[in-house]
Amino acid sequence: MLLAAVLLLTHCGRYADFTLPSLPGGDPTLTFQFDPHPQPVLTRGEGWESHDVLNPSVVRRGSALLNLYSAYDGRTWHTGLATSSDGLRWDKHGPVLSPDPQTWEASYIAANGSALPCGDHLCYWYVSGPEERPRLGLARSPDGRALRKEPRPVLDPGPYRSWDEYGVADPYAIRIEPYFYLYYLGQDRSRRQRLGLAPAANGSASRAPPMASTGKGSAPTRSWNWVTPAPSTRTRWASPPFGIRTATIGCSTLARTCPRSGAWDWPAPPTGSTGPNSLPSSAALKLGMQR
Repeated sequence: MLLAAVLLLTHCGRYADFTLPSLPGGDPTLTFQFDPHPQPVLTRGEGWESHDVLNPSVVRRGSALLNLYSAYDGRTWHTGLATSSDGLRWDKHGPVLSPDPQTWEASYIAANGSALPCGDHLCYWYVSGPEERPRLGLARSPDGRALRKEPRPVLDPGPYRSWDEYGVADPYAIRIEPYFYLYYLGQDRSRRQRLGLAPAANGSASRAPPMASTGKGSAPTRSWNWVTPAPSTRTRWASPPFGIRTATIGCSTLARTCPRSGAWDWPAPPTGSTGPNSLPSSAALKLGMQR
């Protein structure tokens, strides 16, 4: 059933109206604060990651954290692997996914993806295809090191004059039993960007109308974020917004009360603001779904 639900995402060609299932639990009255670490936890290297490292997607496998992150060498985006026991000290293992110019992926990108446990292996939805019209692909791996790609895109741009006609990108996958739900960015011919959702449900995968707009322009102006739950905290790995500086990856912990200890990525919002340093618990969870 799990594999069938993943494969259903290879046929996302139509739109439908639907609602996400409600989830029990949670306390919307709780508030949290992020405590950003003063230095990046993953920085640029040489060669394939010499320009940028960003867009981390972290999953736990046993006692280890696996970070499938994106890196840019000035011409091509790749996906790399780093591992850690605590989320602060990372060991890099080099690139694990690169675009194949002999296929639909072209030569620009195989990165900016979302990892999720799928039974006894990992699923990694990623951006690939021509730079001017990206698509989403899917790769699987037992350990995050050897990734096996599906031969076709799992999500193509939408039909003529649709809201995602000119590209789909920046996926974020979640699992609500028994289905997968894939949040993604879509772009129309006017270069307006919106958030979309493609579920695998009721035996067929569908695309929904756009959920939200992210403004005009091909490069998102917000940071890419990822949030993972823990017994008493959530951990957030983030890249700074485009247009600010060359990207690296930082980390912050989310607890009941955490004073801010300094920032290498962007200035703190004013006291009492509703920015990312002061969020209700429900909003903190949503932060991990937005690109």
